[in-house]
Amino acid sequence: MRFARGSGVDGLTGMQKSKNIYGINWVRPLLSIQRSELRTYLQDDKITWVEDRTNQDKRFLRVQVRDVITELKQIGINTNLLINTSSRMINAKKVLNDVAK
Repeated sequence: MRFARGSGVDGLTGMQKSKNIYGINWVRPLLSIQRSELRTYLQDDKITWVEDRTNQDKRFLRVQVRDVITELKQIGINTNLLINTSSRMINAKKVLNDVAK
């Protein structure tokens, strides 16, 4: 989504596993787990969850992007590729910040 908005290196780093904002530590421990893996775990342990209906609502860009990513898999562009690109952007951001200092 940020790519579509023309983001630079900072915007293409993706969501971080942890971040400190205004003295608050935000942790996202499940970022590396695919939705299907999480659902399998929950089903196996008989844990119920609530589906967010907006995750199917095509009015939201994130839903449209998921559909496009499904289509892009046919030509080799998949989520792992995007994750790897994000990792490279994190490294590029570090280098740029070091040079700027």
